[in-house]
Amino acid sequence: MFEPRDIRPGHASAFDVLAAADPALAGAVVFECSSTGALFEANAAYTELERAAMLTPGELASRLVAALAPAGESVSASFTLELLSEPRHFHIRFVPVSTQARNELKFVGIMRESSTTVGERERETLAGWQGDELVRVNSDWYWETDSRGSLTSISRALELLVGQPAGALLGRPLTAIGTLLRGENGEVPYETAQARGSSFRDQLMSVTTQGGATRLYRLAGVAVPTKDGGCGYRGVAAVVPDSARLIERMRTELGRTAKANFLSSMSHELRTPLNAIIGFAEAMNHEVHGPLKAQYVEYAGDIANAGRHLLGLIQDLLDISSLDSGEIDLDTEDFDLAALIEQARAMVQMKASARNIDIKAVALDAPLRARGDRRRTLQILVNLLTNAVKFTPEGGFVGAEPATSLPGYVAVTVWDSGPGIAPEDQARVFEKFEQLPTPPYVASGEGTGLGLHISRRLAELMNGGLTLESHKGMGARFTLTLPVSD
Repeated sequence: MFEPRDIRPGHASAFDVLAAADPALAGAVVFECSSTGALFEANAAYTELERAAMLTPGELASRLVAALAPAGESVSASFTLELLSEPRHFHIRFVPVSTQARNELKFVGIMRESSTTVGERERETLAGWQGDELVRVNSDWYWETDSRGSLTSISRALELLVGQPAGALLGRPLTAIGTLLRGENGEVPYETAQARGSSFRDQLMSVTTQGGATRLYRLAGVAVPTKDGGCGYRGVAAVVPDSARLIERMRTELGRTAKANFLSSMSHELRTPLNAIIGFAEAMNHEVHGPLKAQYVEYAGDIANAGRHLLGLIQDLLDISSLDSGEIDLDTEDFDLAALIEQARAMVQMKASARNIDIKAVALDAPLRARGDRRRTLQILVNLLTNAVKFTPEGGFVGAEPATSLPGYVAVTVWDSGPGIAPEDQARVFEKFEQLPTPPYVASGEGTGLGLHISRRLAELMNGGLTLESHKGMGARFTLTLPVSD
């Protein structure tokens, strides 16, 4: 059987502590009673209200149950009390709670005063507040655990929510209801509170409803001493508004984090052996350890080129992952764009020479002060020059020149004398993994289809842009725009 707890005036009940942990209960009159109205426990606000209504201890709970909840079901109703000869209007919500004693039922009552006088009530609409309370009757639930963490009481609303009777949940841990989620600090508030014997709040729990939907609830609980000298918990749960969308966002973020961690780990595991393969292949290609047959020298060159291609692909995938997750770091500073153009030209010089491409025009005659991330800007310029060299036939030309820009910006155009890009294909070149049909002089398997996509997004992150102007048979002109330096 239930045993009445200490409800003496001035005694701080578990409901007082719980109200401090859960703002939703702040200012409310909260009490616990049997299905016949016998009072077990109440907060200080209940005791004060009974005193003001000149009722004996426990009489208010008994009257309310008899008048409003004789059938032991959920109730949301309004009633009036005479307080100091003045009528005061209240709204009460009765939450039926199932317990481990199968034939016993108890109520948790939550009351709020909805107007100070009957006259004021005529001017203050209750519709909005009462509607919110009716929603909370269907969505919120109440729970208790013993010192071992096993559920000893749950509200009927929870049984309806998950589609399981009390007998299937009572005696099981709180996690039988749903999944406890970690907070921003990586801890599970409920588990941390259990270890300390303290109260907790802001514990998120993911619950699967009987209809198969997933909802997010915010739990608050207060530590309650138990007969065995341990510590149990009494708590409430409130649905998180728009929880379906929040859960989907959490899943998306979790997926992004897992992908980023996987790519970061794999890049480290792949880079080390790839660098070794490239190094050995280059040594063989240059016959560092002695002469080789011509075909083996050629094979070694192919191995080194394939290794470099894979390294580039790994770096591109890491960049895409960082861009998609919004976790890319930019080190913004002022720099000379002309100096970066010269640095990029030097990095593609060997490729251009191997195909007899003239890149002497890749130069700016005067300094061009820009603001952005120097390393990322160099990455964009190298990508543009590499593509220009790649798609220009032998004996062709590649160059760079200042371009017209809007006030507050500077721009540079990288051009080539290649076959150009048809108007219908120009948007595609900036998409992920898009590769246009290559001329016969371009080696198959070159590139990943990510370089221009990454370059444009990096430019936009630096508050700039990357555009294309081209006509079939007349080469391509890619223009990088960046903010001018202060």
